[in-house]
Amino acid sequence: MLGDNTFAKLGLIAALSTGFSLLVIRKIGHLIDKRRGRELLHVSLVMNAFIHLARPLAQSTASVLSINMANEPVTAGYRMPYTKGVYDAADSVPGYRIAYLASMSFVDSVARLSLWVGVYIGLYFFEAKSTLQVTFLIAAVCSFGVIVERFKALDQD
Repeated sequence: MLGDNTFAKLGLIAALSTGFSLLVIRKIGHLIDKRRGRELLHVSLVMNAFIHLARPLAQSTASVLSINMANEPVTAGYRMPYTKGVYDAADSVPGYRIAYLASMSFVDSVARLSLWVGVYIGLYFFEAKSTLQVTFLIAAVCSFGVIVERFKALDQD
């Protein structure tokens, strides 16, 4: 798919995607500060789901670059308000901030481990391409799962 100079092409994709993301992050911060964090979070999660569904369709370096450039600001669009919500929730439980964050990290790690074990098992029984396609489908569904959050820090005035 990527042909010769694979590492150079991957590096170019990563550099361009990151540069594009940096241009968008400031605007995302302003939206969060204007109490539009929940709206941004939800829109970004829906967009993230569709991006994951589009990934298996990428057949060229240009299509991979396009998907990754679309993904970078979308990722920032859901991570920034989500992180704000998590830290605000941790601060709302006086004396238990570390315990709250540690438990969130534990749950995150267990979920990631479960996903990677599932991918490993899938690779044993199925082709790599179909396993990755199913993995992207699962990632898209999981994006919708985050929409049920109820962080008070993201409430509008």
